[in-house]
Amino acid sequence: MRPLMLFLLLPLVGSLLRAYTAQAQNLLLNPGFEAGTSGWRKYGGTLDTVPTPAHEGAAAARHTHTKAGTKYIYQPVAITPGTTYDITAWVLADTPGIDAVWIRVAWYPTTDCSGAQAGTADSPPLATPLTTWQQLHLAWTAPPTAQCLSLRLVSRVTTPGAITYWDTVALT
Repeated sequence: MRPLMLFLLLPLVGSLLRAYTAQAQNLLLNPGFEAGTSGWRKYGGTLDTVPTPAHEGAAAARHTHTKAGTKYIYQPVAITPGTTYDITAWVLADTPGIDAVWIRVAWYPTTDCSGAQAGTADSPPLATPLTTWQQLHLAWTAPPTAQCLSLRLVSRVTTPGAITYWDTVALT
């Protein structure tokens, strides 16, 4: 009876260990924007942090879009080829002028994400408006030539002045 019980408990223990390990090994700097925008960059618009609305903790990123088009905030991260990564981000986009939001991974054959990107992968997009915080998710396996990824939190903007809030981002 005991071997059977142990056999049945092993998957549960393994799942708990994976969940703990994933939380402990977030590869991003400042994933909750508690240290302002440190570690994050922007492509288009302005980027700052605000205490409210925040999904978790004391701050969230506010990406204010000054022009229409595809805009994003991003962080480059050195990675290991062949490794599978789990990426999540919480997003709130309740102002008019945002058509969709998603996670994009752009990977590079260099360790600092310089030069030409080798490829991209996207999470399924969420249509807006999003009046409550929603989680985006992407599981991605780094190709053999990937040395760096640019984790991008993307908004497709239709109207200048629209705002996207981002918080609680994880790359494990």
